[in-house]
Amino acid sequence: MAKEVLKSRPTNSQTTSNQTASSTRQSTVRALSQKGSHATRTPVKQTDPIGTAHVTVSALNVRDGAGQNYKRIGGLTEGKTVQVYEEKDGWLKINYGSGYGWIAKQYTDYKSPEPAVTETPAAPEQPSQPTTPEQPTTEKKYIVTTDALNLRDVPGNGGTPAAGSTVYLTIPEGTKLEVLGEQNGWYKVSYGGVTGWCCGQYTAAAPSETTQPGGQTQTPANDKKYVVTTDALNMRDVPGNGGTPAAGSTVYLTIPAGTKLEVLGEQNGWYKVSYGGKTGWCCAQFTAPYTAPSVASGAQQAAADYAHSFLGRTTKDLVGTLPYLQDLSCYGGTNNGYDNNCANFVSAILQNYNLLNKHYINISGITSGMLSFGYQKVSRAQARPGDVWCSSGHTEIVYKNNSGKITLVGSNNGGDDVQEISEDSWSGNQSNSTFYQLP
Repeated sequence: MAKEVLKSRPTNSQTTSNQTASSTRQSTVRALSQKGSHATRTPVKQTDPIGTAHVTVSALNVRDGAGQNYKRIGGLTEGKTVQVYEEKDGWLKINYGSGYGWIAKQYTDYKSPEPAVTETPAAPEQPSQPTTPEQPTTEKKYIVTTDALNLRDVPGNGGTPAAGSTVYLTIPEGTKLEVLGEQNGWYKVSYGGVTGWCCGQYTAAAPSETTQPGGQTQTPANDKKYVVTTDALNMRDVPGNGGTPAAGSTVYLTIPAGTKLEVLGEQNGWYKVSYGGKTGWCCAQFTAPYTAPSVASGAQQAAADYAHSFLGRTTKDLVGTLPYLQDLSCYGGTNNGYDNNCANFVSAILQNYNLLNKHYINISGITSGMLSFGYQKVSRAQARPGDVWCSSGHTEIVYKNNSGKITLVGSNNGGDDVQEISEDSWSGNQSNSTFYQLP
């Protein structure tokens, strides 16, 4: 990161230069003014689509190029069906408006077409079996990969729940489920004494199991890594069952939040792990699959560095220095309102890098504003510089993610009832943390 980025906000001319360099790779001709006006997309002649994609998140940005650095030209909502004309570097080219746009493939159900192969003469066909709406499965087991997976009364279709369906309950992340049936990408499962349907997109195949002496099963190690999601996770001498420790079991030690663990085995919803020179068992319900954080875009990394450059400054002193930061003295309160600036500071940082289109001075406003702009909730392990952390009463910018250990920067309580910009290595590592990321 060039040092001058830390000292001043990016100028409009710098933004235009970056956009112009990027546009040479696009098939759509765009004209961008130096004042940041909307891009004009020239209608293009369509070719035959290569497939169809359904949006699987609540709001998905449409950009004018295949990458996060390209300009946002619109958005799609969950369940929207689009035709795909090209796939490039994890992005899909779609027909949007009078021209084309690009969306991130990972937030759709699009499957890349199989390469063409030369057919060889096959054996005579056997009589086909009649299809049934629900396909039985044979001892298939899956693990929940999202924070809370809805169990519904009827199956949906792909990533879309059935209209009017009822949510029986939610299943926590890390829960292992035995699939009783499958229909349209939904799994029939039982959990908490209730049988219903859950979306298969939010599960992953569980490792195969082997029978141990005594009739119990233990999953062999398979290089899977998990991150601790609670403040202090007990490591015990023997496995428990589900969320309940074994009676009389001994706690060897506690493992802090954000620790990355390699699973050596599994039994009854407990993981065998090594930590601090000890090998023991911990409850899988308080872990989540580890996903290496993706690399932040140039704008997001610059935003994180820009926020960090104000360390030690009070929010009161930054009024008039940090563009978009509002003077909240009219709100009164301690120190004339300058003690309530966390959302004000985060919003100003994001606006300086076109990562948010409006200004907000409270938590409810900035969270709803980010979701409307296209932000998605991600796990702590996936958080990257420039993302936003929020709790019910505070918000900060993600500055670093060191293997699941988060460092934040934001407007925090200082001396003399004044908030100042400081690092925070505590808040973002708590179990109730919520992270927002712009795809």
